[in-house]
Amino acid sequence: MKGITIPVALAVTLMAGSAMAAPTAEAIARNCVVCHGPKEAGQLEIPKIANYPARKMVEMLTGFRAGQKEATIMDRIAKSLTDEQIQALAAHFASQ
Repeated sequence: MKGITIPVALAVTLMAGSAMAAPTAEAIARNCVVCHGPKEAGQLEIPKIANYPARKMVEMLTGFRAGQKEATIMDRIAKSLTDEQIQALAAHFASQ
């Protein structure tokens, strides 16, 4: 029994740690208001992203991440996002 407890505890700790390492779409989206404005409604030349079509958001973010779309800062932000986070953000903003 003691031999099983330590590996199980280690596995649970590692799983919890990896889950904590990946922020949720909601947590990431909280940062978007800095540039995209209150309720992500856009401001000045920065576009509105609330209610943005999910497919188009995925296209834009993956394009920024790949360096295929011109950007001032979104390319650097997108490079920090995983495919899963991009999909989650796209779904989050499409439903706003």
